[in-house]
Amino acid sequence: MTSKFVKFLYCLLVMVAPLRSAAAGDKLIVVSSIPTLKSIVELVGRDKVESFAIATGYQNPHFVDPKPSFIMKLSKADGFVTSGLDLEIGWASSLIQSSRNAKIQPGGDGYVDASRGVPLLQVPSSIDRAQGDIHIYGNPHYWLDPLRGKQIAQNIFETLAKLSPENRDYFAANLAAFDKEIDTRTAAWEKALEPLKGQPVIAYHNEWPYLEERFKFVVVDFLEPKPPAGEGDIRGEIEKYTDHHQFTLLHHRSRRTGFTSDGRPPGGPRVVG
Repeated sequence: MTSKFVKFLYCLLVMVAPLRSAAAGDKLIVVSSIPTLKSIVELVGRDKVESFAIATGYQNPHFVDPKPSFIMKLSKADGFVTSGLDLEIGWASSLIQSSRNAKIQPGGDGYVDASRGVPLLQVPSSIDRAQGDIHIYGNPHYWLDPLRGKQIAQNIFETLAKLSPENRDYFAANLAAFDKEIDTRTAAWEKALEPLKGQPVIAYHNEWPYLEERFKFVVVDFLEPKPPAGEGDIRGEIEKYTDHHQFTLLHHRSRRTGFTSDGRPPGGPRVVG
C-alpha cells in the first residue's frame, strides 16, 4: 500500500466520519464486535438504532480478519460495543483506532465495554502460557450465561441513553422488557435442562464455564486444552472417549477440526454445537 493511498484513505475517513447514512436517518449507528452483543443492542434500542456486528456467528471471535469495510462502518458509528477483557485483542483495537472516530475510542461517549460489572470466572492468580489459552482478566465468554446478559444490556442501555437522552425512557422500557424475558426464559431452560445436572460433558475449548455454572453440568475435559491444536491432536483426544457414549461433546460452530461431515467424531460421544 503506497503512502499516497494511505493519505487518501485517511482523508476519506475524516470526511465521512460525521456523516450518517440516508437509511439510518436519526437512528444511532452502533457497531458490535460479536453477534450476541448486536442482538442485545437491537433489543434495547429497537427502532432507534441501526446495528451491525463485525464477527459472524461462525467465526472464532479470537481471530477476525480486519477489513477496510469495517473501518468505514466504524468511522460513521455513534457507538461501539466490545466484549472487553482480551477476547478481541488481536483485531478490535486496531480497527477502532483506524476509524479515527473519537466517539468510539476507549473512554469516548460511544464506547461500551460489555463486560463492565459482570461477575467473571477463572480469573488467574498468576500467568503461565504453558498452561494453555490463558485469559489474564478471566474467561471472556461470559455472555453464555443468560442471566449475565442483563448486566450486558444495562451497560448498553447506559450508553444509548447518553448518546440519545431524549429516548432514555424508551430505552429503559426496552431494558425492563429484556430483563423480564431473560428471567422467564432462563427459568424455562433450567427446568428443561434439569436432567443435565451433574452430567459429564467434554468441551472442545474452554469457553463454557458460565453456561456450566448456570445449568449445573460438569465439564470433565477439553479436546483442545493447549494451543495450537492440529487435527491429529484433536483426533487423539476424541479417541480417548470413543467407548464412552454417555458423554456429551460441546463445541462452538467455528470449531470443527477432526469431525465427520455431520459434525460427529467417529464412534464418539453425542455432539452438541
